[in-house]
Amino acid sequence: MTFDVPRSTDVAGGGETAPAERALRLVGTEIRALMILAAALQDSDQLAAKVIRVPGRRPHLQVVNRNCNQINEDVRVSVDLTFYEWSWGEPIVVTNQPESAAAAIVKVLAAEGTSSP
Repeated sequence: MTFDVPRSTDVAGGGETAPAERALRLVGTEIRALMILAAALQDSDQLAAKVIRVPGRRPHLQVVNRNCNQINEDVRVSVDLTFYEWSWGEPIVVTNQPESAAAAIVKVLAAEGTSSP
């Protein structure tokens, strides 16, 4: 038994692409945006960031306060790839401003009084 994969128009308008191929391209774009945000967070000595990929789930950036690992957050890219989002879906800032997103995340997660003695 064989199944025909329905085809959909490419987002860029440059031809036809199978939905699975388009989904892989979108995941790649999400991962790149998350990696750029992780790089922007490297300047913070209080936070550690790591891109997490789990099969069947959208990728996210796990950000943890190094001095208090209970202070953490999973940051995602919105479905339309325009915003970085908190885990509950509230936008942080547009994805073309990773430094601003990093500043907002640092403000929330690098809480005062959590530094090591």
